[in-house]
Amino acid sequence: MTTIAYKDRKIASDCGITSYNHVADGFMRKFVNKNGVFALAAGNVSVVSHFLDWFKDGCKGIYHNKGDDADLMIITPDGKAVIFAGTYMSLSKCDCIAIGSGAQIAIGAMYAGASALEAVKIARKVDAHTFGPIITDSH
Repeated sequence: MTTIAYKDRKIASDCGITSYNHVADGFMRKFVNKNGVFALAAGNVSVVSHFLDWFKDGCKGIYHNKGDDADLMIITPDGKAVIFAGTYMSLSKCDCIAIGSGAQIAIGAMYAGASALEAVKIARKVDAHTFGPIITDSH
């Protein structure tokens, strides 16, 4: 899957792509910053692409996460996170949050003092599905 971490208005993500537990060719950007609002997506490449395109196109209509093969989230500049799970959406306030296969590793690292970037670097050492270049951004 991947690891995307958010803390202190900063986001970091690996760019690796897997397919059926094999490393795929190329890399992929897994978050978008539109006017200071982040859309994050980890999981199935087609779902990730569809969600990020939906966000870039202005979130027209209600987005339905059709399956459990992706973690999808929007984070506002004030730290509010909208989490998409099937047809359900939840809203929460977050100091730090992470999604993807390395999420638990990244969250633990951030609560221990790591930045979002450091947390993804740590997850990349432990999680086989977190690899490749790391990209960062901030609100």
